[in-house]
Amino acid sequence: MCIRDSLGPVYGHQWRSWPTANGGAVDQISNLIEQIKKNPDSRRLIVSAWNVGEIEKMALPPCHCLFHFNVEELTLIERRLEFQRRHYVFTPQQIRDEGLIKKLLESKNIPTHRLNCLLYQRSCDLFLGVPFNITSYSLLTAMMAQCVNMLPGTFIHTYGDLHIYENHLPQVKEQLFRSYKHLPQLELNPDIKDLFKFQYEDIKLKNYDSHPAIKAEIAV
Repeated sequence: MCIRDSLGPVYGHQWRSWPTANGGAVDQISNLIEQIKKNPDSRRLIVSAWNVGEIEKMALPPCHCLFHFNVEELTLIERRLEFQRRHYVFTPQQIRDEGLIKKLLESKNIPTHRLNCLLYQRSCDLFLGVPFNITSYSLLTAMMAQCVNMLPGTFIHTYGDLHIYENHLPQVKEQLFRSYKHLPQLELNPDIKDLFKFQYEDIKLKNYDSHPAIKAEIAV
C-alpha cells in the first residue's frame, strides 16, 4: 500500500535507490555517469523506473519508465564550430594546419563526443504531460552532457500510448490556432561539472517568449 498523499517509490527512488535482494540499493544515475565516462560505447547506458517488484506500492506506475543514452563522435568541423561558439579565435596559421587545430581544441578542452538520449514512455498525456517530459529530459541530457564533457545531442521521445483526454479538447484546439514563436536558448552555469551540484540559479532560459498559459485539469 502507498503512504497516503505519496506517490510511493516511483521515479527518484528507483533512479537513485533501486532496492537489491541483499538489502542494498543501486544509484542508477551515479552509475550511468561513470559508465558514460569510462565506457561511452556501451549499449547499456540505461536508467529504468519500471521495478516490477514495487509497482503495487506506487500510486501510479511510472509513465516515462526508461531512458537510454548513447554517445557519438564529433567531426573536426563540429569541434571547430564549438570552439568558435565559445568565442575563441583561430589564427591564420592554425586554420591551415589540421594538427595545430587539434592541439588547440585539446588545450581548450573542446568535447570530442555528443550525448543523445532516447526516452520510452508507456502512457502519454499529450496536452499536459508530454511538453513537460520533453523539456525535463532535454534539460537532463544537457546537464548530463556538461558533466561528462560532451555536447548535448538529440533527444528522441518514443510513445507507447499517446492520448488526448476529452476534457482537454477545447484547450488543444485553442493551442492549435496559436502562432509559432522563436525557441529560447538554454544556458547552464559552465562551472558546474557535478550533476548533483546544480542549483536552480545555474539554469537559465534566454529569450523565452510564450503565449498566455492554458489551464486544464489533470485527467486521472
